[in-house]
Amino acid sequence: MSKRDSNSSLFALGFGVLAGAAAGYYLSTEEGKKMRRKVSAQINQKSNEWSSKVQQEVNNLSERTQVATDSVKTWANDVAAKAKSTANDVRAKIESNTKPMNETFKNSVDSAKEMVHNKMDQVENATENYTA
Repeated sequence: MSKRDSNSSLFALGFGVLAGAAAGYYLSTEEGKKMRRKVSAQINQKSNEWSSKVQQEVNNLSERTQVATDSVKTWANDVAAKAKSTANDVRAKIESNTKPMNETFKNSVDSAKEMVHNKMDQVENATENYTA
């Protein structure tokens, strides 16, 4: 460290000590005490103002969040209702299409049974005529 830097550092240190002593002395006088109370009151006032503003912003954010949540719930309920309605429509179409198929199948089975019985009757008649 050069002598010049050392002198500058000592000067800065000395100036800081003198400034701190002067500030300490001033703040301990009546006028300094008044100024400290005034500054303290201003700091408290600003602190209260900022707290109030922060609380307002928190309330606004909370309200916007609730509105968004309600909107999403409404959308989800609408989607669920549409899905349920579509499922019911599909089920109704399937049921309406399978009824005729069930009836056709039943009629076909009945027709096949009747044909089998007729053939059995023909076989019985043929065997009776052959054995007689």
